[in-house]
Amino acid sequence: MGLLGNKTDVAPQPVGADSGSLIKKAEQEIEAKIPADFKNAYSRIVIAGMKVMFDKSTHGQMLRFLEAEGDITDSIANGIGQLIGILYRESSKQTGKPTMPMEAAIPAALTLMLKAIEYAAGLGKLQATPEIIDQITQKTIQKIAEAQGIDKGQMDAAMQSGDKMMQNEELSAKFSQMNGGE
Repeated sequence: MGLLGNKTDVAPQPVGADSGSLIKKAEQEIEAKIPADFKNAYSRIVIAGMKVMFDKSTHGQMLRFLEAEGDITDSIANGIGQLIGILYRESSKQTGKPTMPMEAAIPAALTLMLKAIEYAAGLGKLQATPEIIDQITQKTIQKIAEAQGIDKGQMDAAMQSGDKMMQNEELSAKFSQMNGGE
């Protein structure tokens, strides 16, 4: 059973017991590591990202990523990296300064990545196995880090930190400079 009844239906649907529970477990693991002060921001980022991914007016962009030639794992990682960049820029529009904290942005990016994996699995583009999820996770983290000039080691260390994710001042400063911000 796929995510979609047909390709024009853009609401994400469960993809079956095994992959659906695997995705849900991964989401729960991500959410468990978010510091309490950033849970609201995390939710707002995920909701905004889901809107971009699945709203009828912007859904075509997601489909283009999934239908592009090449490795689907690269397509998903690239798409999520670009999506986070868009959300970050949008967060800066009203105040002129970014309002998307890294402590929420990275976990939200990974949750959005899981939504994209689930969707792609429903289209028959890939199977959502632990290995595939791990591979796309690493590529997504790398894409976000590269876009920000963040050393992969710094990003890995930040992702491993449970209660105080993203404490590293240098890492946070680089993230706040994302897309030309100060």
